[in-house]
Amino acid sequence: LSTKSNGDAGYQVFVDGTLGGSFPTPEVQNFLDKNQNGNLAVPLLHVDGGNPMDMEGEIYLCGRADLASERHFDGQLAHLEIFDESLTQEMVEAMYTAVMGQSLLLDSISDLASSIRAMQPEVSQGIPQYISTLRSSDIINALRDQKGASSDKTEKKELKALISELRSGDTIPCSIDVAKSGIVTPIGCEKEGLVCAALHEDLAKGKDNGICVESPEGGAYVPSPKTELPIPKAYFPLTGGSVESWPEPKYGGRKMEGLKWVKDDLFGSVLECSEERRDYVELDNVDYGIDGPFTVNLWMSHNGSSGDTFEFLFSHGNNDLDAKPWSPNEVQIYLPEVAHPAHGVVRTIVKDSNDVYEGPLSQTYLDSDGGFMNNMPRNVPGHVDLTDGKWHMITLTTRPDGSPGFSVYVDGVLGGTSPPAFIKQLQTDIPVDGGDPVKIDSNIYLCGRNDLDKDRHFGGKLAHLSLFDEALTGSQVMALYVAAAGEAA
Repeated sequence: LSTKSNGDAGYQVFVDGTLGGSFPTPEVQNFLDKNQNGNLAVPLLHVDGGNPMDMEGEIYLCGRADLASERHFDGQLAHLEIFDESLTQEMVEAMYTAVMGQSLLLDSISDLASSIRAMQPEVSQGIPQYISTLRSSDIINALRDQKGASSDKTEKKELKALISELRSGDTIPCSIDVAKSGIVTPIGCEKEGLVCAALHEDLAKGKDNGICVESPEGGAYVPSPKTELPIPKAYFPLTGGSVESWPEPKYGGRKMEGLKWVKDDLFGSVLECSEERRDYVELDNVDYGIDGPFTVNLWMSHNGSSGDTFEFLFSHGNNDLDAKPWSPNEVQIYLPEVAHPAHGVVRTIVKDSNDVYEGPLSQTYLDSDGGFMNNMPRNVPGHVDLTDGKWHMITLTTRPDGSPGFSVYVDGVLGGTSPPAFIKQLQTDIPVDGGDPVKIDSNIYLCGRNDLDKDRHFGGKLAHLSLFDEALTGSQVMALYVAAAGEAA
């Protein structure tokens, strides 16, 4: 435990040579800075640490100074050192490595992310499924071969009817028990060689609540039914050169000419955007948040960046292209570039239909390391490396308990929640976004901001965009991640 070595007010706590926390947090400091500038009238918030201390009592170990019966420690202590100076992080690391060795320090840092994930509740009840079918044309060819080789007139007649049904392109309804089978199952469409996919309630018709359909190219990763995952309002696989929704092509899209589709081991043939070419995809509007709760879930793989602005993964906002993302009805997911102080996190903005812009305090955003309205440099232990070229799942969801606010997850793990705890304890003019209806009447943009600003394009791959009109729990988010990444992740 040390006051800050740079002389600032506050203090820090280290565990095994690694910085665990600092007070005031960046969010509290940002709040204080605004208060000092006279922009807020708020209750006084004390920052402890850094000013002189005048303690006359004795030091107690293994118990509190008042010897309260419920405040005693059971364990071992050694090597207590008390300095009349602040220590830098390098000094603390040196003290740890002098005893434990450099290798253990490196292990403690590299294992932080694994430790965070290990603390998540067990959510992979049952076994996730990977479901993949042949393409319809291949299924028709196989049925033709089977028909030609058959000598049974009844079988030939049935095969001819199947071929005709598949060639017509007409919808083949099916019935699916989502509670038992999940949202996709091969049961019910076996004779066609297809899968039965559940339809959102907007499209379901009575007991025929699903359709027989070929899987998306690259297959579908389906969580266990025990996770009770809701049916997406819209699901865009973004594989095989298609930007249509699945299983029903209710929602379409337009892709910029020259946009590339590249082979991928996990998802098949996926969308790859170029920041230099200013690629983007425009999808039809989906009204996923009109009642308040919603979730946006997507997979991304970043190619890296060189600028100091932002790269937008998902942009859904006001039709007024001159409006800023702080206006009502906005959902934005983007990455600060490498030269930006906040590089390394996912940044999100949510503005409900009643979130009127009232100046700088309305410029709220939440980062995947828990940062709130924080543009300070980052080096958060345990945060996922989003520039490693691997696939990462990003989830933005309102709160499942219905309270105001929203959360962002990376690879199934909760990264940050808005509003942060300190905002709840203070009377401020900072708005609480998320939870009220979001009424967006414009199209969705991928790989670029909805105003197509030339400096806001994303370079990398995107796949499997799901839009829910419900909030997801932490267990459901982790189940979505495990379904594709596997239990070992």
